[in-house]
Amino acid sequence: MTDTASELPERPLEASREQLLKELEELRTALLTRDIIGQAKGVIRLLTATDADHAFSVLRQISQDTNRPVRELAALIAERAGIGQLLPADVMTSWQRHVGTPRQSPEEPLPVEGTL
Repeated sequence: MTDTASELPERPLEASREQLLKELEELRTALLTRDIIGQAKGVIRLLTATDADHAFSVLRQISQDTNRPVRELAALIAERAGIGQLLPADVMTSWQRHVGTPRQSPEEPLPVEGTL
């Protein structure tokens, strides 16, 4: 008895193919999510002059406060920043609770520590 590809049952190969396609789609989604979250972290960092870890922490806190998934919130922040629109009221309220009033533009001076 020889082990050749032609002797293998077709079902397991098809199932493996379907599993690989599913995994590929999950990886694509994960990469897109990572990119969107990275963009939102960049916006938060720009407006608050903080580091990447703190920016993600802020994103997570606002997500919890507003009951929005992190990915959805990140997409909203990145999109609104890209077109210059304000964030929804619930997001702004949470934002202000966690980081204060954001700068309106990168040209606006950063608050000096101890003057808030």
